[in-house]
Amino acid sequence: MSADVEAVIRMVREDMELTERIEAEAKREATAILHSYLSPEHKVYDMKAFMDGLVQSLISARQKGHEDIQRGQVVSL
Repeated sequence: MSADVEAVIRMVREDMELTERIEAEAKREATAILHSYLSPEHKVYDMKAFMDGLVQSLISARQKGHEDIQRGQVVSL
């Protein structure tokens, strides 16, 4: 295998690993949010859809934050 092919394979693997880490972290954060904000009296009729939406929102927010940082647009709260 040529060095170029190996470099592309390595980059794809690293990208996949990063994506998996981001998703796993978002799932942990979403679970923590659910446990801290939802109580037994709250009604969620489709918990899987709710959780999937929350995870996707966290991933999108993280990606947006990284893009803002790369452009030098840092927001501090």
